Amino acid sequence: MILLLDVNRLVAADAQEHRAGLPRSMPAIVPEQASGNAGNVLAEKTILLADDSISVRRFVGKMLEKAGYRVKVACDGFEALEIATQGGCDLVLTDLEMPRTNGYELMAHLSQNPATQGMPVIVLTSRAGPKHRDKALRDGAADFLCKPVQEDQLLTTVARFLGVAAEVRS
Repeated sequence: MILLLDVNRLVAADAQEHRAGLPRSMPAIVPEQASGNAGNVLAEKTILLADDSISVRRFVGKMLEKAGYRVKVACDGFEALEIATQGGCDLVLTDLEMPRTNGYELMAHLSQNPATQGMPVIVLTSRAGPKHRDKALRDGAADFLCKPVQEDQLLTTVARFLGVAAEVRS
């Protein structure tokens, strides 16, 4: 079996998605359709997901959507800051290493802005070392998760900071 890739097409699609700031398959705001018995409780909760990886935005975004949350996506910390300051976000889930504005800088900006300083920020990163964990928590992260994240761990952590009971999600 030989895998054939049209690199030019992939690069063009990636550039288009990057300019738009989100993957074509995931809307900026997920419609108010909560799964299971979560009802409108979770549909009212919006999570801002900031990661420069399209695959992470899709994968984690789908986990959150499936649990009934609305999801806004940003391809870097700068875009995440713009979205967060516009309002309507209850929690930020961010990577640490991103272009333009990294996760540490994003947390600093969010904590300095009166409109966003109370917003919980959960770091989701591949940097699992204690140095990165300690710095992120010292810089204002509410919690620190490592990639690849388990769905149950992610949803339990998010629910804890949004004040949503775990049984509501099931």
